[in-house]
Amino acid sequence: MNYKNAYNILPDRLVQEIQQYVQGEYIYIPIKDKAINSTPTEYEQELIKRNEHIFTKSLVGISNSELADRYHLSASSIRRIIIEQRKGYEAMNNKIYQIVNEWDIVEKKM
Repeated sequence: MNYKNAYNILPDRLVQEIQQYVQGEYIYIPIKDKAINSTPTEYEQELIKRNEHIFTKSLVGISNSELADRYHLSASSIRRIIIEQRKGYEAMNNKIYQIVNEWDIVEKKM
C-alpha cells in the first residue's frame, strides 16, 4: 500500500475538512466498487469451503496437527481457522436466540 500526501491529490478545502476529524494519522479509504460488489471470488469461495471442512473435521476429533498435514497449513493457521469458524457459529447462534426471543417462539416439548 502506498501512502500519498493528501495535499498532492485532494483539494485544499477537502483536506481542511478532513483535518477537523483526523490529523497526522493514516486513514484507509476503501475502493468504491469493492463495497458494491461483495460477491466472493471463486478462490474466496473455495477458502470458505475449506475452512468449513477444517472446522467440521475438528469437531469430530481430528487433531490440529493432522488437519495441518492434510491441508498443508501450519498448526497456528488451523487454530486461527477453527477460532474464526467457532466465532461465526456462535454469532449465528446468538442471532437465532435473539430472533426466537423477539418473536416469542418457544420450543414445544412432547
